[in-house]
Amino acid sequence: MASTRRLSLFSQKHLTPNPLRAAELREIGPPGIQGWAVRVWPNLNTFIGITGSPAAASRLKITHVLGPSVSIQAAGYGGTECDIDIPYLEGNPNTDFKVMFVDGMSEFFWTPVPMSLRSWELVTGRHYEPVLTIRNGLWRYRLGDVVTVKGFDPDDGLPIINYLHR
Repeated sequence: MASTRRLSLFSQKHLTPNPLRAAELREIGPPGIQGWAVRVWPNLNTFIGITGSPAAASRLKITHVLGPSVSIQAAGYGGTECDIDIPYLEGNPNTDFKVMFVDGMSEFFWTPVPMSLRSWELVTGRHYEPVLTIRNGLWRYRLGDVVTVKGFDPDDGLPIINYLHR
């Protein structure tokens, strides 16, 4: 009850009614038309979110609501326990990801020769399966995904990968 009261006091203090904006939003209507989001937020130009796996099923609807002027950028690639990488902004942030070591460690299996490789041992153009070892308990597991190495970041030598398929 106390938290509800605090929220109510916050709302009354910081969220004042704006009848003109309310009328604009009623005129725009619910999210169904193409480009609805840009009509609601005119300065919207980039959507950053989860774009792969189960979220890929809703991509067409999201693209429709956002409209053609809004670019969609992935938030990164990895598992629920550990991120593998972040979008590589020097390339295409929708498909190029830079391997980072934040929540754990990544190694890569190369299937023609069953061996585990570290990021500095990868070869541009080859396909690998990422394997994660997370720092919370040092769990190690294979993702079952296939990625290709596009190249290496000239600043720190970390691999730039593209997700191919599961």
